[in-house]
Amino acid sequence: MLVAGRSDDGSPIELVKVCDFGLAQLQNDGRPGTAGQLAGTPEYMSPEQGRGEVLDARSDIYACGVVLYQLLTGRVPFEAADVRVLLLMHANEPPPRPSDVRPELPVRLDRIVAKCMAKDRDARFATARELRLALLTVLQPGLSEPPSQLEEVVPLGDPRAGFGRFFDAFGATVFDRYKTAPRVLVDAAATLLRNCGELALAVSSAGAVPTLIAISGAGEVGGVAELGGEAAAGALIRLDKRFREARIAAVTFRSGFVEADLIALAPLKGGGGGAASSLLVSVLPAAAVLGPRGALPWVVDLALSRIAHDIATAWTDSKMDPTRKREWRLRIVRDALQSLPKLDDLLIALRSGSLVENAVGASLEGTFAERAFEAMPIGRSVEIGERVLADSSVTLPRSMLVALSRRLATDLTAETEALLRALEGRALIGWADLPPDLQARLRASEGVALLSRDPHRVVAHLSTLDDLAYARELGWIRYALPVVVQRGDAAAARAVAAALVAHRATANEPRAQAIRETLAVLMRPEVMRALAETLLFGEVAQREPARVLLAGQRKGAVDAVVAAADAGTTRSREG
Repeated sequence: MLVAGRSDDGSPIELVKVCDFGLAQLQNDGRPGTAGQLAGTPEYMSPEQGRGEVLDARSDIYACGVVLYQLLTGRVPFEAADVRVLLLMHANEPPPRPSDVRPELPVRLDRIVAKCMAKDRDARFATARELRLALLTVLQPGLSEPPSQLEEVVPLGDPRAGFGRFFDAFGATVFDRYKTAPRVLVDAAATLLRNCGELALAVSSAGAVPTLIAISGAGEVGGVAELGGEAAAGALIRLDKRFREARIAAVTFRSGFVEADLIALAPLKGGGGGAASSLLVSVLPAAAVLGPRGALPWVVDLALSRIAHDIATAWTDSKMDPTRKREWRLRIVRDALQSLPKLDDLLIALRSGSLVENAVGASLEGTFAERAFEAMPIGRSVEIGERVLADSSVTLPRSMLVALSRRLATDLTAETEALLRALEGRALIGWADLPPDLQARLRASEGVALLSRDPHRVVAHLSTLDDLAYARELGWIRYALPVVVQRGDAAAARAVAAALVAHRATANEPRAQAIRETLAVLMRPEVMRALAETLLFGEVAQREPARVLLAGQRKGAVDAVVAAADAGTTRSREG
């Protein structure tokens, strides 16, 4: 079915919804689909569905992953003549990569399919919103694109991640233990970084004794000694000492670096501070750490310092065009903020954004809050909005709340719209801070009763307005008119339409265009349907206005409604 929805920029669109797969009702009725029973199409069934377990939304995510694989490759991931064999394949075999069939596909799609089709439902996307946001990243080239190979996503502490080998090769490269060490480091990083996108090795001052900490692009933070095991133990002490002697706060490795990028490690190797900079292997000097010592949590200070240092590096690269610089800025901010999984740390980072603004100036092309919310997943923005509303002790500057509201407005859903309403209702943001489309929707909900009560007054008021205010007023009328019609008040809708047609005869072009857009809502299928129902079954006083509106919007519409009635609509109503 087609339903009204919102695009990412908040504009109205039509969405396709599948309203009933059948299985949901079967499960609720205690028939096939409940625990111990089996129902579904085997090619699309999750492992838990094949085992006859009770299902939840994550089984639908698995099925979406199968459909996505099929859309990308033209085939389903698992095929077998025997249903039992097919179910065992879903339960035990890793999902094939779409890029194995079509090598030109971006690796991000491999990752998304793999996460959708994880055997453990806890490892999948938790909601369709999460899956949608992941798919949207595919449309943004240059953002944290992993290497062409892909492995299962595993935490740093898992031996399969290869952190120990990576750290050992890093130490061998810094101390020139053998000629092939840089090549080994690149190879070890290819395994490690395809799981987390980036990795920072940093000197932590959080404890009594400084020590090296690893921070992954997935937000994982842990001590090198614990993560690397025996493989890391030999180099840890010497590297920790070398970091402090060279006055290096952190080294960040990003996916896709090559051996030539390792020249950036020259300060660690005793080569002085004149080494070429690299965004793929970024060395943060201790002098570039932004916050006064101890003033900020260590992880927050490091995240902000890495952002400022790497944005400055990108903006001084004369070979990089402005579009590429902005892509890098987005990646830098996003990956650094992902190292702050705790919401309290993220809020501190937002409040301390002036440190980054002072360090990089115009390179941000706005405020730090604007760039942070631009890079932040919508779920994190929602978390921040909910915390601000729920906890009066959490205060953010107005400029930051405006940046938050603009981010929420780019993904208008019932949830984000409710947050925006609440923020405006509590005077945390102003009416003017809301996007114009949302302003119109909110005013429409209040103006429906006025349109029904006194439509002539609403339209007469328009003649007193300037062009900008005129367009704003018609904006909310566009939202209110369909509601008035669907409530059966065709007379009020007819009065508004007639008055607008009269206005259009003498209006300038901007006003005439706004009127055309407003009258066009009467041609929407759901509005035409409501007018037809009023003509057939509505109050006697409403039928003639409904007939006039139908006749004026679509040639033959009234005849079609009458024919439908003759064909059995009346019988359907009586039934």
